[in-house]
Amino acid sequence: MKTKITYLLLILPLLIFAQGPFNFDTSTEGFTCNSSGGAAAPHTVTQTGGDLKVVFIALVNNNDPLSLTGNNPIIRKTDAGINADTNINFIEIRLKNLSAISYLRLCPATTTANYGNVQITTGDTDYKTYVIDVTAWTGLTVGIDILCKKFTGSNAGGAYTPVVGEYILIDYIKPLAYLVTPEVNVFNFDTAAEGFTTLTRATAVTATDSGKGTLQVKYVSGTNNALAAVVGLNSTIAHVEGSNKYAHITLKNTTTNNQFQLKGKVATLTTAFSPSQTFTVSDADYKTYDFDLSTWDSGYQFPELNFAVKDTWAAAPTTYAINDIVVVSNTYYKSVTGDNTAVDAAALKLDTTNWVIVNAAGAVADATPATNGAVIGGALDMTNSIYIDSIVFDNTAPVIPEVNVFNFNATAEGFDKTTRASAVPATESGKGTLQVKYVSGTNNALAAVVGLNSTIAHVEGSNKYAHITLKNTTTNNQFQLKGKVATLTTAFSPSQTFTVSDADYKTYDFDLSTWDSGYQFPELNFAVKDTWAAAPTTYAINDIVVVSNTYYKSVTGDNTAVDAAALKLDTTNWVIVNAAGAVADATPATNGAVIGGALDMTNSIYIDSIVFDTTAPVLGTNDFKQGSNTISLYPNPAQEVLNISSSNSITNIEVYDLLGKKVATNNNTKNVNVAALGKGAYIVKVVHENGSVVAKQFIKE
Repeated sequence: MKTKITYLLLILPLLIFAQGPFNFDTSTEGFTCNSSGGAAAPHTVTQTGGDLKVVFIALVNNNDPLSLTGNNPIIRKTDAGINADTNINFIEIRLKNLSAISYLRLCPATTTANYGNVQITTGDTDYKTYVIDVTAWTGLTVGIDILCKKFTGSNAGGAYTPVVGEYILIDYIKPLAYLVTPEVNVFNFDTAAEGFTTLTRATAVTATDSGKGTLQVKYVSGTNNALAAVVGLNSTIAHVEGSNKYAHITLKNTTTNNQFQLKGKVATLTTAFSPSQTFTVSDADYKTYDFDLSTWDSGYQFPELNFAVKDTWAAAPTTYAINDIVVVSNTYYKSVTGDNTAVDAAALKLDTTNWVIVNAAGAVADATPATNGAVIGGALDMTNSIYIDSIVFDNTAPVIPEVNVFNFNATAEGFDKTTRASAVPATESGKGTLQVKYVSGTNNALAAVVGLNSTIAHVEGSNKYAHITLKNTTTNNQFQLKGKVATLTTAFSPSQTFTVSDADYKTYDFDLSTWDSGYQFPELNFAVKDTWAAAPTTYAINDIVVVSNTYYKSVTGDNTAVDAAALKLDTTNWVIVNAAGAVADATPATNGAVIGGALDMTNSIYIDSIVFDTTAPVLGTNDFKQGSNTISLYPNPAQEVLNISSSNSITNIEVYDLLGKKVATNNNTKNVNVAALGKGAYIVKVVHENGSVVAKQFIKE
C-alpha cells in the first residue's frame, strides 16, 4: 500500500521525484519504440526541438506478421526507475498527436498488468496534457511502457496500424505523487457536474430542478441492483483540500433509498465519514446533511458519495418465515427453518442451522456477499433521482440557525412537545401563536414542557433577557423558563408565576444573568404551584399540600405550628403520598418544576412571541398589552412633543431610556415634552384611569 505524502504539499504545488521528469530537452533519455509483442520495428525515436518525436513506420506483412492486425507501438524506458510503491500515483504526459492513436495504455515495463488508461485526441494543432492514474502500479524501481492503441470504449482498446507520415511529439513525461488539479471546496453544480462522474450504477449529470442548478444522480442497471450507487469527484479534474474538517451537502432525495455515505479517498485509501449515514426518502424539498471529517487526511481528497438501501434487519427481529431474506453488512441471509426469534444481527453469521448465505436473488449458488463498502439492504430505486444542490467543504462546524425572535406567525418554529404538551401553531384572536394544549401523561400533576428543538434552531446565550408574551386561559399558575446547554439546564427568574384565565396577552420578563454564552435551547415549563403557605391555616385530616414536588397528606389535623421548611421532618402529623393521596408508590415528582396539583387539561396557553435580547425590562412584569387599553403614538419619530392617543383616560405618562432610567413625565394629559432628550429609542409608559398600564417604544430624533 502506498504511503501518503502530505506535508510537502505545503511547499510545492507539484511533486517531482528522481525518476523523472523526462523533458527531452537534449536527448531521447533512453526511450525506444517497438511493436507490440517485442517484434522489431523501424519506428524512429529522436530528440527534436525539446520534444521526443516518435515517427510510426508502416510495415508490410512479410516484415512484421503483427501488421496484419496492427502492430500497436510501445514507447518504452525499461530503466525509468519509478518508485511505484511509495511515491508515484499518476503519470502526466504532454504531447501533440499527429497520428490516428486515440488511446494510451500505461503499465510497468515488461509486464502486462496494472494498466492505466487515457483517451487522447487526434489531429492536434497544439499540445495537450493528459494524466493517467497508476496507483495500482507496484515495484520500487519499475520501467514504463506506453502502448499506442485506438479507443474502442473498452479498457483494452483496439489495434492501431500506422500509416505513412504519422507521428507524435512528447513534450514531457512526469511521474507525480499527487495531481495539480484545481482545489475546489464549494460545488454548486450551476452549469456542470464539476468533476463528479459515474463510478458504479449511477449517472451523475447536471439537471435543473425547481429552478436550481443541481447534480442529478439517477441510477442505472448494474450487475447487482442492490449494491450502492456511487458518484465520485474525478481526480484528474479537481480535488478537495483535506485540511477542511467538515462537509455540508444539500440535496433532495426523491428516491426510496435511505442509505447515504460520504467517503474521502487519497490514493488507494478510503475513509467513510459520519454522522449522516441515513437520509430521508421521497423529499419534496432540499435538506442539508453535515459530515464530521475529523479523520480527514491532510492531503488531497477525492470525495465519493454512496447511496444505497440500509439494513432491513432489526436488533430484536420479529419471526421470519422460511425463505425470508435479510441483509446485514453487505451479506444476504435466507431463513432456512423459520426458527429465528432468538437470533440477533451480531450472531447471525454464526447461526448456520437457521440461516444460509445467499445472493441477491435468494440462491445459494454464487452467494458472494456484496463488498461495495456501504451497508445495503435491498434493490436500489432505479426510477427516481437524487438532486444535489451543493457540496461545501470547510472548517466550520455545523450550526443550527440562531433565532432570537420567535413570532409563531406560521409555524411552531422548532418548539415541540417534550412532556405532556402539544406545541402546535394556531391562529387565535387574529394572532399567530404557539398553542400549548396539555395532553394526558403518566402523571397529570407534572409540568407540561415545550422546548426548542435543538436540531432546528438555537438562541445565542449572550442575550441576557427574555420577554415572553402569552395568554393563559388555563388554571395553571406556574410558569418557568429554562435554558439548556448540552446536558446542563438552568431555571431563570423572576417570572415564576403567571395569572390564570387571561382574557388578553401579557408579557413576562426573565432575567438571564446566569445565561451561558454558548448556544441555548430554551424550555418552557407550565404547572400548578405550591398550595402550602409559610404560615398555614389548619388542615383537616387527609388534606393534601404540595411542596417542592412532593405530596404531603395530613394524618392528625394537628398542624397549625408546622411551616414549609419543617414539613418533611414532621412524620407524626404528615405522610408522603402520591398524587391520588395513597401512600403506596409515593414517589415525589422530579420533573424539575415546582408543582401542586393536576394540570388544566381543557384549556390552552397561547404564546404570541418569545424575544431574547440584551434589553433589561424597565417596566413591571405585566405592563405590556393589557386588555383593550391600546395607545397610539405620533409623531414617531418625535422631535419636541410626543402625542398619545388612548381609548381610555390617561392619568400619568412616564418616559424611560433603555437602561430603565425615568427621563420625562407628565400627569393628566395626552402628550409629553421630549425636546430635551437625546436621539435614540425610548419607552413611554401610560397609566390609565382604570388602573391599566400600557407601554410602547418610540424614537426621538
